[in-house]
Amino acid sequence: ARETSYALQSVQQTLVIADGILDRHQANGTLTQPAIGAEFRALLNDRPYIRVMWLIDGQGRIVFHSRDESVGLDVSDRAYFRHHLDRLAESFHVADPVKSRITGAWMLPATRSWVGADGRLRGVI
Repeated sequence: ARETSYALQSVQQTLVIADGILDRHQANGTLTQPAIGAEFRALLNDRPYIRVMWLIDGQGRIVFHSRDESVGLDVSDRAYFRHHLDRLAESFHVADPVKSRITGAWMLPATRSWVGADGRLRGVI
């Protein structure tokens, strides 16, 4: 149980770092797939328990992906995305396991709201 708790804390901290990366690129006008994909890959290099990282826009489409794939894929029907539409205050969320539409493998989504200074949802990491 302790190891699981530590792993989830580490995932949550990684998503906080990703939030800061997105904020920095937004402020610098460099919010692009090549830039964010590279930053997400670098962030995941020493985190083998996190396989991929995405940013999903407010409409439910993947806009940035750590593997430069599946950009544009619609995941708006997925519970891990929909959770954040109604619960901005609950920024970190671990959803039920789902089968990936990309690989067909089972995954345990851990997500975080990316919220703007105005309090509106920018996306889901």
